[in-house]
Amino acid sequence: MKIHWIKTTTILAFSSAVCSPAEVIHNLAPKATVSASSEYSADYLARWAVDGKIPALECKADLKQAWCVRGQEGLKGEFTLKWKTPVEVAEIVYFGRTGMIVEECFKDYEVYLDDSTTPATKGAFEMRHGSQRIPVPKTTVRKIRLKFLSAHKGAVNPGASEIAVFGVTPSDSQLASLSLPTEERTAASQALREELFSGRMGFRDILLVKRHPLNISHVYVYHVEGYQPGGGLYIFRPDAKGGKLHRIVDSSEGMILTADLSYDGKEVVFSWKKGGLERCNPVALNEDIDRSVPDNNYQIYRVNVDGSGLKQLTTGKSNNLDPCWLPDGGIAFISDRKPAYAYCYVVTSPVVYRMDRNGSKQKRLSSNYLMDFTPSVLNDGRIIYTRWEYVDRAACPIQSLWAINVDGTGLTGFYGNRVISPGTFMDAQPVPGTGKVLSTVANHNGPCRGGIVLIDPAKGANSKEAIKNLTPEVDIYAHRIGGGPWGNGMLDMRIGGTYEKPCAIDGTRFLVSKAGAIQVRDFDGNAATLLQPQKGMGFYCAQPIHRTTRPPVLGGGPSDKLAVLPEDGSVSGAWATVFVQDVYNGLEPSVNRGEIKQIAVVQELEKNTYTPQNNHRPDGPGMRNIAVFGFQFPLVSCGATYAPKKVWGFADVAEDGSSAFKVPSEVPIYFMALDGEGRAVQRMRSFTHM
Repeated sequence: MKIHWIKTTTILAFSSAVCSPAEVIHNLAPKATVSASSEYSADYLARWAVDGKIPALECKADLKQAWCVRGQEGLKGEFTLKWKTPVEVAEIVYFGRTGMIVEECFKDYEVYLDDSTTPATKGAFEMRHGSQRIPVPKTTVRKIRLKFLSAHKGAVNPGASEIAVFGVTPSDSQLASLSLPTEERTAASQALREELFSGRMGFRDILLVKRHPLNISHVYVYHVEGYQPGGGLYIFRPDAKGGKLHRIVDSSEGMILTADLSYDGKEVVFSWKKGGLERCNPVALNEDIDRSVPDNNYQIYRVNVDGSGLKQLTTGKSNNLDPCWLPDGGIAFISDRKPAYAYCYVVTSPVVYRMDRNGSKQKRLSSNYLMDFTPSVLNDGRIIYTRWEYVDRAACPIQSLWAINVDGTGLTGFYGNRVISPGTFMDAQPVPGTGKVLSTVANHNGPCRGGIVLIDPAKGANSKEAIKNLTPEVDIYAHRIGGGPWGNGMLDMRIGGTYEKPCAIDGTRFLVSKAGAIQVRDFDGNAATLLQPQKGMGFYCAQPIHRTTRPPVLGGGPSDKLAVLPEDGSVSGAWATVFVQDVYNGLEPSVNRGEIKQIAVVQELEKNTYTPQNNHRPDGPGMRNIAVFGFQFPLVSCGATYAPKKVWGFADVAEDGSSAFKVPSEVPIYFMALDGEGRAVQRMRSFTHM
């Protein structure tokens, strides 16, 4: 199939070289006296729009670097530039106010020269970051008046990050040089561009998902909230002129969430939702979301990289999403077909499954009672994924990384099961040739974005030294101003963490999405932006299109055939045997030998039925919030735990600390070491499953 490339319209940051002094053209705006019909505050005066500083997209830090109007007085305004002596003008360049949110852009405009009452030109701006040209008839003037007539949907206080005026029409490279963020005006950033454009990084094309950003309430609701149709699956070839995009799957009638490239670089699996509630706010509902229409749930598809061979792999009354290729040719994904809901919210909790490449032999691997996130495969062949749990501990902070074999055996903590800040580790991806991973670190509440870290678990499964922050401008350890739960520090606007979906190119460089823009970065913090969001939609899941090393296939050893988990998420009733060599290992010297007499086996019970957070008031009209003691509904305890417990029994401990006992398979269980009076000497504060 022949690929038809489409040149991108975005100019910003695509120059393969920063302009030489001979190529630099003079921006006339800084020498003008500027004024505006409305200025939001002293931090957003008109003069901040002609200072040559252009804040990064959604950096949350455009004070004294942008101008905006008081939106409550109307989403329009006028901006005037006056020169003491006449100047020759040929083009005006507008940069929307995108430092806070991309929606703060003006839309319709008119341009008036000197005291003319007839516009010299008129038009409409796109809602996007970067430069937008306004050609004007080449002439000599002393005054330019920009009349902004309207703003894009979602704007609150629209304005401009920068307004530039030129006596000649700037070239693309000249505008790119002007537009480069400060952190990208370095030799190291330039080297990243040149290596990528030349193909010296080992690839030319990049797989991308184009969609609306997920502005959601919690990290564990991305399968329910944030759905907006539009976008598709794309191949992008970056170059010095802006690059070219080719769409291989059109999702204008739905939304593609994530995608993964096969090891041979020839096929893509992705999750696609074709209908349902847009921008859903599930907590405002008093009944469960209808999942009876399969296309109103995320389903998994497979397609060739040239756009041929599209095939649907899953269907049914459940969400199936976040697919990734397995070393044995199968596909891992998460699904909410197992009845389970978030304890403290109203959404389902998908967990890790696997299936063959044609969609057959679907099997549940995880017995989590809360949500699993974003599975991928480590270089050693194990599935790595994020697991949300709070066994006898706080609900918010700990969404840590776990690993499991492709057949469901060998469950092991990978990193962060005792780390309370950052609150969430997700989007884990292996670094080629190492045991390290890249990961997004985010809050518990709010969107699935924040900073990007490199994790080396060999330095400690919970050690701070195991983490290197690859986005140093993001304070990943911040605690929220004014208090609040740990793990939510990046909710503060001063933090500005907008990174997500990293993918390692090699041991020193990676691709990542920053507020919907695609960047290539190195592990020393240098960055080069390759592609900007378009018309309110960003680009995500960037992956180099080339052949990669297939990891080994792990698992598949002897197992009880009765323990095969049914596809509908139910349990089979099989049992597993646990051997404990020495219960005192890790407890000494705080616990004396002979003190522990038994091990209790306890199961965390999922909330397997929908419960609304709001219901009708019994004492009058209207609704009431029924969440108590944190966000429990129904009420389980006065705050000690959100989860009901099921005690399966007690196993005796021998004098040497050993024990052997049966446990139910396929359910989340944990253990407690008890003394002779049945008191818990140590709780596990996590869970496992067999």
